Amino acid sequence: MNSYLLKLPLIGQLKVISYENSIIEINFISEPAGEDLEQAQVLSKTLPETFPAEIVNLKSQLTEYLQSNRREFQIDYQFTGTGFQQKILNETTRIPYGQTVSYKELAEKSGSPGAWQAAGQALKKNKLPIIIPCHRVVGSKGLGGYNGGLKLKKILLKLESSL
Repeated sequence: MNSYLLKLPLIGQLKVISYENSIIEINFISEPAGEDLEQAQVLSKTLPETFPAEIVNLKSQLTEYLQSNRREFQIDYQFTGTGFQQKILNETTRIPYGQTVSYKELAEKSGSPGAWQAAGQALKKNKLPIIIPCHRVVGSKGLGGYNGGLKLKKILLKLESSL
């Protein structure tokens, strides 16, 4: 596994972990801190040709998305979790750009009506935010939560004109 820091407009710094040509984790970070981040390679400070293709591709596609020039991602990624978590994450990838669904609707579409709280917990464990667009899942009485914070969730929904 290798980790990299990417700096992007609107969302700031991301720590990205890749393994065997696939993205396995994306973490929002406000400022680099700790040994783990010190060992990460920073794309903006290193020549892109020294980075694996999946990292350069991810940065390019995220930049296009943040400039409203991309609606879907073609990224090789891997995610793990329980069978239920995988169903929730798979269903989340089907939410179209610019649209939202409630946690309740997501649970129903995943074949587990009534498990909306568990759906929220599965999304909380989403290690590939934006790529698996959990920001498009909202509460019935408000935005709900987001690993990157509600401010970022609002920015992403506004970018997609859902807010």
